[in-house]
Amino acid sequence: MRSWFRLLVYLKVWAIAISNRMKISQSYIIETQRCRLRCVSLEDIPHTFSATQYQGFNDGILWEPPTKEEELVEPYQRSIISWENGEAYTFTIESKDSKNFRSLEGARLCAPTINTSFLV
Repeated sequence: MRSWFRLLVYLKVWAIAISNRMKISQSYIIETQRCRLRCVSLEDIPHTFSATQYQGFNDGILWEPPTKEEELVEPYQRSIISWENGEAYTFTIESKDSKNFRSLEGARLCAPTINTSFLV
């Protein structure tokens, strides 16, 4: 639980930085004791697509689940453009102890709020 608390503190700090229009490099990585936060990548799409296919996963999300992986390329591109413009930052959160995804989580920082979603 402490690791998630630290992660939320990091995210809050980034939200403050964003509100001051600080631009973050796409190569920047935030590390906690168990997690690594990095800029989203095209390699995340298969994991994201897989999660969206589970019954109930999309409940409460304001979108229709994609029917194929290619439909996730446009949201990825929007995230990268927002990142480059310093408007919002979408992070992939991955486990530090594994190169294979056990879960994929997203945190979108856009001042003054932080929106999180968890793809298991």
